Amino acid sequence: MTPLKKEYSYFNMLASTLNMSEAAEKLGVGQAAISKSLKNLELQLGEILFYRTNRGLVITESGQVLRKHLTYLSQYWGDNFEKERVEKDEFRGRFTIGAHQTIAVTHFPLFFPALNEQFEQLSCFPVFGNSRELTKKVLNFEIDCAIVVNPTLHPDLIISKMSQEKVQTYRNEDLSPQDIVYYNPEMILAEKILKKYKDYKFIAVADYEVLSQVSETSGGLFLLPNPVAQRKNCLKVIDKCLLEVDVCFIYHSQKYKSQSFKYIIDTIKKQKK
Repeated sequence: MTPLKKEYSYFNMLASTLNMSEAAEKLGVGQAAISKSLKNLELQLGEILFYRTNRGLVITESGQVLRKHLTYLSQYWGDNFEKERVEKDEFRGRFTIGAHQTIAVTHFPLFFPALNEQFEQLSCFPVFGNSRELTKKVLNFEIDCAIVVNPTLHPDLIISKMSQEKVQTYRNEDLSPQDIVYYNPEMILAEKILKKYKDYKFIAVADYEVLSQVSETSGGLFLLPNPVAQRKNCLKVIDKCLLEVDVCFIYHSQKYKSQSFKYIIDTIKKQKK
């Protein structure tokens, strides 16, 4: 396949500016003409060349490959471009997986070694943050995928439930009871839940793992997700479930599904708790 010369130049300008209006102005054509040309080129190649985000255009892996090969002589187009497209679909590349640290402690051991040890040229790296931040990063193609809590439904998100966690009240029954509640202020519905303990003193600690460690030396109450509490034999459930949350694996529906990324998706989805 050989793209038209006009489509070459339009694509190159978009790749340089990553802005439809700026590219149109520099080329002296209307935005509609560039948009139509890009659509035709993507249909010809069967590839997505740019992601559309609220921050502008982001060039895809396929777009980067195309841009590179447009510098070659036309007689080498077919051989070189098609060869690199095949190579791109081998198990290789660098990918990012987002998660809150507490979720990562529970879920990453189930799949992370397999993703990094199976293929020499395939590497996955963690990106830590809260679920809201990570969901935005997935939607803006800043990270490849994430494991988040209660993701907001979005037409561009593929969501797969991995597990359900409960937030309960725990106490170290080997110690004297204390009228104090330790909690994570980032916990969903934290203020509403704390109303149940209005006669207690409240201490906020923005890390579930630190909270679980403190529980070894305090007889206070601890609001913890059950996977965290279950790692401490000294903790016993005091109150019934206060909150249930869905832990889900998410990625962008327009994310290019290379062989490597499909392998990552399948490996993570198989490890449901």
